Amino acid sequence: MERINGLSFTVLYDLDAEEVARKIGAFYEHRRHIIQPFAFILQWGKIVNATYSNGPVGRLSPSDALALIRHLRNRPATD
Repeated sequence: MERINGLSFTVLYDLDAEEVARKIGAFYEHRRHIIQPFAFILQWGKIVNATYSNGPVGRLSPSDALALIRHLRNRPATD
């Protein structure tokens, strides 16, 4: 378990990138054998935002993620 800026998260490595990409719907780049960036923001156990990228444009920036999280904190939970 890693801890950065007060946040804890599990670090995974040595996964089959193509299989992981297929399971989560991310873009797998065959030439470099990598998964292009993706981000999920969860609230109350549900995905409220999913961002997938197939290149450097359109990635969820930290500042945009923080703004969305702040917005979600002020919104009442829904079923």
